[in-house]
Amino acid sequence: MENASIAILSTQAALMRQLDVTANNMANMTTPAYKRQKLLFREYVLQNTPEAEPIKVALDYATTLDMTQGALTRTGNLLDIALDGKGFFSVQGTDGKLYSRAGNLSLNSTHQLVDMSGAPVLNEGGQPITIPEGENALTIASNGSIAGSTGEIGRIGLFEFTNEETVIPVGATHYTSDIPPVSATETKVVQGAVENSNIEPITEMTSILNMQRQYQDNQKIIETTHDLTLKAISRIGTVA
Repeated sequence: MENASIAILSTQAALMRQLDVTANNMANMTTPAYKRQKLLFREYVLQNTPEAEPIKVALDYATTLDMTQGALTRTGNLLDIALDGKGFFSVQGTDGKLYSRAGNLSLNSTHQLVDMSGAPVLNEGGQPITIPEGENALTIASNGSIAGSTGEIGRIGLFEFTNEETVIPVGATHYTSDIPPVSATETKVVQGAVENSNIEPITEMTSILNMQRQYQDNQKIIETTHDLTLKAISRIGTVA
């Protein structure tokens, strides 16, 4: 009975972790370009001694990203961009470069192009892009080139990761990786649009309901096992 309880408790812990991840997905359903997260589970076998009965437990060992592109929505805002393809643009984070697809951009007090968090958007050379004061006729080409009334102002750097499994989320809209990105030659910039999240609300809600049901069923098993253990102990005490 003890082994069964340990196995079920490990499943309960994994379900709670999965529930947290799914709830976070739901909370970011309207966050531009948010990518769905999911847990990967692995079954481990615990055996304290060679004579002991093995215990199989379920543990989550990694969080992965569903990098499927979300739908593009037209906004009409000349500073908004959506990326059509696998690429990212880079921004200057507090501790170094980060990468994003959330293209609802604006200008800060020094006329730097910034993302929704206020992080400066970087050009191909890794420098912030500054828009001349008073410029209101901006065009952003599909290659990220920004032009105004006096000509080209700069070009948004576009990058991609050859192995998307190395991409790590930093908050809801920023990403990093241990492996440097390469130039995203196939990604196109769409001006006046933003990418929606790739969250499917019905799928996530169904997942939450299934997890809650499984958690409740497991909890009943734990309570039943506990009651049986107490009865067994009581019988032993009576016999003694």
